[in-house]
Amino acid sequence: MIKLLYICIGVYLSITFIIFGMDYYHYLLERYGRFHIGRFRDEEDWEKRVIKKSVKWLKKEPTVKLTDNNRYIILDMMTKKYRNSTVQSWQKGALLLGLQKYGSKYKKEIQKCINMLIDENGEFINTPTNIDCGFLAYAILKNSESLDVEPAMTFASNLIINNMGTDGMIHYTNDKESTECYVDTIGLAIPFLVAYAETYHAPEIKKIALKQLKLFTQYGLDKGSLLPNHAFDSRSKLPLGVFGWGRGCAWYVIGLMDSYLELKEDNECEWIRKQIQIIAEEYRKYQREDGGFGYIFQMRYGYDSSATAVMAYFYKKCYDIFEKEIYYDIYIKCLKKLMEVTKINGALDWCQGDTKAIGTFSQTFGIMPFAQGMMIRSFEEK
Repeated sequence: MIKLLYICIGVYLSITFIIFGMDYYHYLLERYGRFHIGRFRDEEDWEKRVIKKSVKWLKKEPTVKLTDNNRYIILDMMTKKYRNSTVQSWQKGALLLGLQKYGSKYKKEIQKCINMLIDENGEFINTPTNIDCGFLAYAILKNSESLDVEPAMTFASNLIINNMGTDGMIHYTNDKESTECYVDTIGLAIPFLVAYAETYHAPEIKKIALKQLKLFTQYGLDKGSLLPNHAFDSRSKLPLGVFGWGRGCAWYVIGLMDSYLELKEDNECEWIRKQIQIIAEEYRKYQREDGGFGYIFQMRYGYDSSATAVMAYFYKKCYDIFEKEIYYDIYIKCLKKLMEVTKINGALDWCQGDTKAIGTFSQTFGIMPFAQGMMIRSFEEK
């Protein structure tokens, strides 16, 4: 009887040690991982460490948590509330897009990563189920010979188009009857659809993609500030959520910029070009004094590296297109802020975590491979 009691106590203590040990491990990782943050000798050294860390993450990117919970983490893992492949897909996609410009140098690592995603028949090894796959598909297409991955690209395109409801909008959730039109869709899916249409000569796909941009611009932006809402209702045309969410603004400008860069000869080029310049001028005033952008643009506190990294990319491309020095100045200020919040191991920190629902945003800030990849996309060619 006493022996059984000792066994029960031992099992209880072991389980307790594992549960609290996991929590404490993550606590130490977050707290002490920030020692010496931002202490880089120069910009070149910083960029090298950022790229080195990103190449390492191609093999296995860190998890972006689904919850803000910092206790009983192991229980979240066991119940699959800690990580999912949908969120991780656009983390991997951003890393691939960021490292694309260094393709010749890291060709082997990039190809290994793609081989883990696409089989010898050009199809996805793990079949996507959500439109988030558009961002990863876009990155794969940009890093591959188009014919080698055409089956997977067609699958991703069909998956996204099949989420289009009777209102003509592609819905973020797998529900055609939904009337909620998310800004996330603009960044996650539209550039891929445009690139797919241009690569595989599918004008009807391009027409659908550009329609999403125009409708969200018409109904999803605040008329005065031009800040996007998290979503809008396609039936009532009323906004849903919060205007000015930082990563929502990022999704919108990614949709605009990358779609424009993918378009070849098209009548819509001029409309997107004008919209890019209007947005670039309007969003200038939301850059903070420290060079960053907030998780809510119009608030002067609550910094977010994921929004700042995308804005660095956006304004660098704006400078390339319009050749206005003010855009380059904004870009450089973004980079300086991003350098200040990069860990000594090259991981960009202070990124807002995963969004929970319309208007319900994470209150945890840490590393996010998506932001890391977008930051690399902004780096100037050496």
